[in-house]
Amino acid sequence: MNGGKCLPTTGGYHCLCTASFTGRFCEISIDPCTSNP
Repeated sequence: MNGGKCLPTTGGYHCLCTASFTGRFCEISIDPCTSNP
């Protein structure tokens, strides 16, 4: 989860990611250099 927090919801959960990560499980690193070399 890379520092994110997952909260229970109806039918599952929702993860709140830190500014550096995204994705359902906060598993995708957001690296600004990747999209703007």
